[in-house]
Parts: sequence; structure tokens; C-alpha cells
Amino acid sequence: MLDEKLHFLTGYPFIDKPWMKYYDEVVQCLEPPASSIVDYLYSCIDEYGDYTAVTYFGKKISYKALKENIELAEIVLHEIGVEQGDRVLFLMPNIPETAYLFYGCAALGGVSDFIDPRPETFNSTTNAKRLKTILEVEKPQYIIALDQCYSAIVEPLEDELSGFGVKAIIKVSAADSMNPLMRFLYWIKCAREGEKKTSAGIVEKIESYRYATLLTDSECKSSHRAFRNYPNASVNPDDIVAIVHTSGTSGSPKPIPLSHRNLNSYVLQTLHANMNIAPGDRVLHLLPYFAAFGLVGVVHAGFCHVNNLIEIPEFAPDAMPMLIANHKPQIVIGVPAWFLALPKSQHLANMDLSFLKMITYGGDSMAAKDEATVNAFLASHGCLNLLTKGHGLSEVCGCATYAIAEYNKPGSCGIPLPMTIYMLVDPETKEPVAFHDGKAVGEVAVASPSMTPGFLDGIDVANIREINGEKYLLTGDLASMDEDGIVTFLQRTDRTFTRFDGYKVVPSVIEQALESFGGMEECVISPHCRDKSFGNSIAATLIVPEIFSANPDQKIAFVEGLLEKLAESDISSRQLPTRFFFLEKMPIAKSGKRDYKAIVESNYRNDCVLVEMDETNLGVSGFKVFWIASAPASKGEAVHE
Repeated sequence: MLDEKLHFLTGYPFIDKPWMKYYDEVVQCLEPPASSIVDYLYSCIDEYGDYTAVTYFGKKISYKALKENIELAEIVLHEIGVEQGDRVLFLMPNIPETAYLFYGCAALGGVSDFIDPRPETFNSTTNAKRLKTILEVEKPQYIIALDQCYSAIVEPLEDELSGFGVKAIIKVSAADSMNPLMRFLYWIKCAREGEKKTSAGIVEKIESYRYATLLTDSECKSSHRAFRNYPNASVNPDDIVAIVHTSGTSGSPKPIPLSHRNLNSYVLQTLHANMNIAPGDRVLHLLPYFAAFGLVGVVHAGFCHVNNLIEIPEFAPDAMPMLIANHKPQIVIGVPAWFLALPKSQHLANMDLSFLKMITYGGDSMAAKDEATVNAFLASHGCLNLLTKGHGLSEVCGCATYAIAEYNKPGSCGIPLPMTIYMLVDPETKEPVAFHDGKAVGEVAVASPSMTPGFLDGIDVANIREINGEKYLLTGDLASMDEDGIVTFLQRTDRTFTRFDGYKVVPSVIEQALESFGGMEECVISPHCRDKSFGNSIAATLIVPEIFSANPDQKIAFVEGLLEKLAESDISSRQLPTRFFFLEKMPIAKSGKRDYKAIVESNYRNDCVLVEMDETNLGVSGFKVFWIASAPASKGEAVHE
């Protein structure tokens, strides 16, 4: 334990807090807001009613209209029975109604439970099985689903929903908030794709949220649309307001509860973190609601900063350059792969990018040389700002450090947010680590008012423990901190890696699934960089004796069989390997264990079966399997397909 006589400049980062020199003195007096997220939002936007809150397919929605729609959503939810403490499961993409219903639910004291809205597989039975698991674990009383998500995920289970305690469902169309032309084009698209109509089920169902809100609106008895005839909910700031999801350590979505205080504390920190944000700034809203940084860092923080959220409900991973060219946002927040695509894009080749103010990435690290390449591209196109970035987890609302100005060193994650403390601990003993030769290195432990309470229905869902008398979240991330308090991510303590779209891949889960199918002696899952998506894809290196010497067609057939089995398992479509390598034996290190570094390096020299997926953020619509020969010889080079 630490000596109780330690004083300032003890050499321990969490005591000395060297990063505080970059902040104004006012941050020393900040207190976590003691209000609901709705009251906090309204206090931030009170003077900005005419500003644009949301842009959706060209239609602009003001902050005054945002507030009216939130209050209207509150009435709709109250009328179907939502009460304080009830859980509402959201299967919704980034559309205006998602925001209205989220805040409307919060106003009633309800809990919005956001899950990935995309179907996990092509098999509706498997999708329904996964929904059953979520319903059993998270116990929602209501479901709100985009019509397409409803058809693919909820409808196969419709007659069983009441047995899980579900009382009612609201279906929402992505067309409701579009302008008339875009709505017409969307309906044509749905008709061509053969959208299924909902059948009658035993659970009460509101077929159209738009229809429900129109009915409610006509019944209002004053010029103020949100006339209530029921008392306000008594919301405690420490009540859970949202449940987001992370892949966690098991590979299946892990629920992370967040309170009103957590969300508001995150926003308060961003208001004092030297971020280059101003009322009226246009923000590309790409990150999803079920991810903490999407819900908190983009939505709640964006609205409280009085930004204009440009809603992008569906996009392909390589669409970032086109979206920037079309919408000209001031603020773009995403994963590294999206920004690595910028220098090679024809959409931006001759464009002046001086409108970009804040270009921020998270979810994974970016090599210093790649960061320099993107920064050079931005500068050559008139952008006066460098890439900024941070480090965080869902358990701390998605972000806990930020890098800008003099503490935006290449390859670093910046400094802890104003009300956040970073302690570095020994990965084995969990004892605090001190500076040595100007640097402290260890596992990151975080304390913050944005940190999850850690328990959901009495189950511990976060690795929080008391260290030196305070509660800290153990992250599993190894990092270093210099004497200025600047954090640099080093690696995970396990083999977890990040896919090109920010999704965390847990190798052991996929390995166990593949090895369970039989005929396979060993399987190793590893990251594989590919040129097309500017980030990691998933590679499977297999030891299958009877297949090793087979011809390409036989190997393709074998992989197709594996994919069929995976589609029927609990493996998400985002955990499907896109490369399959076949080895006679696994490389072994001097320790006698698998040599993972050698396996990754050998994959760049070997032929493989390639799985080419047609994928957007809302799902996989198909894939092709074929043989690819002679991958690049050196580790780290991109694969050109």
C-alpha cells in the first residue's frame, strides 16, 4: 500500500495529476450534475430554439421542434403504459425518432436498452433465438423497432413475446421524418425489396409511431403540444437511464448500465475539455446508439453542445469520404479506418476541407505514421486542424481522455478528461505504478463520475474494484503516461483486437465455435489488415489435416460449410472470419506455446480462401467465397483485392 505521508509530486500519476495544468482552474470545482438528462438537455438548449438540432435527408428540425417531439414521445410512451423503472428495448438506427423516444422514455423515468439493430445472421430463426436470450437477460417490458428490424428480428418471435413480459411494441418507419420526396423514394425502395407487413400478434402493437403521435397531437388541449395530464416522474440522477452494449470478454453483447449522472457528467467534462465545438456546428452522426460513445459522445453531448446532428442511418464502412463531401460537417467522430480512407478518396481529391474543425477517432489506436499521413492530407486540403483522439470504454460513456493542442502527440491518446483520474497499476498485483525515468507503464484503471454503477439486476457487469480507498474501473488496457500526463495506449492484456468498424473481436469465442465443428485440430483467430476497409478484418488460421493438401475448390467448399455452421451458431455476422488460411502445423515459440506473431506474419505470405461480404452498419446482405493467391509478403502491408 502507499505511504500515508505521500504529498504532492509523489511520483504517482493518480495523486499528482500532472494533466491538470492544461485545464482552467474552474475544473477543480466541477461537481457532477444532479438532474435528469432531459432537464440537463433543456437547460443547455433553452436559448437556442431556432438552431437546427437534426438534419435528416435534407429536412431540418429545430431545437424547439426537438423539444416538442421529445414531449410528444413522452406522451405516446405514457399512453402505452411505460412507467418509471420500465425497460424499453430499442432496435433503432440513427433517425430522429430514436432521439425523441430516448429522451421521452427518460422523462418518464424509464430505461432505454439499446441493442445492435442489425440482424446478426441471414437465418430468422437464429435471430429470434438471440432476441430470446436478450429478453431473458435484460427483461424489457416494451420494444421499439425500425420496421425492417422488426421483420428480420422481432416478428419471428412475435407470438412468444408476452411470455417474456413484453407488453407492447412500437414500429417505426425510417420514412416518417423525411421530406415528401425522400419519403416517396424510400417507399419505392421498400416495395422493391418486398418489405413484409406485420401480422397480428398477441402483444399490443402500434403499427406506426407517426400515426400514434398524430393521434396524440390532436388530443392535446393547448397550443403547447406536450400537454400532460399525469404527474412528472421523480427521477433520481443516479437512476439508470440507458443500457448500452459492448462485445465484452465473452463475445456476446455485454450490457453496460449508465445513469443520468453518468451521461451529464460526461457532457460537463466535454464543456471544459478544450474541444473545438460551438453551437450550430454540423456533426456527422455515424456512431450507433447501442455504443456508449454514439449515445453519449455524439447524441447527448452533441445536443447539449447545440450541434446539428446529420443523421446517417445506414452506410458502408468506406463511405466516409463521400459523406464528408456531401454534407460538409464541422465535426466528424469515428473509428480510425474511416479516416484512413480519406487520402485515397476521389471524392475529396480536389475539395477544400477548411470547414472541418474537429476530426476525432476512437475505438482503436492508429499508428503514428498513419496519423501523420491523414494530417498531411487534411493540411494539403485547407484544413487547419489535426486529427484528435481519445481513449475510453463503454463503462465510462465511451471516452475518458482527449488529445488536442500541445497534448495531441502522434500515437498518444491525450490526457484524462477534467473530472477523470487515470491510475496505472501492475497488471498482476493491481498496485499503483509510479513514474520511472519520466514514464509510468501499467494497466489503466479509471475513476470518473461518468463510470457505470457496475451492476445490472444485481449482476456485476464491470471490473470495478477499490484501490487505495477509491473505486476504479480496471480496463485490461496497457498504457504509458509521461510526466505531462499524456497517455499512450500500448496493447490489450488479452488478444482482443478491433475490427475496421470499431467492433471488438474476442478470438477465443470464434476459435471455440470453429473447433467445435469437428475435423479441425487447431484454430487461431488473428487480425489481418486489408486495403479495402483500411483496418483489421478477421483471419482464421486452421489445422485441418485432410484439407491442407486439397485443391482450392475443395478448400472453398470446406469454408462454405464452416460459414453455414457459423450462421446457425451464436456467432455474430461481425465475428465471421473473412480469410481462412490452412497450415500443416502451428508455429511454436521457445516457450512451447503458439507463436501468435509468427502466425500473423505467415498469413501475409500464404494463399487463402477469401470471404467478400456486402456489408453496411445495418447488416450483411450477402457474401462471396473465392480463392486468393500470393498475399503481400511483408507483415503490415495492406492486401490489395
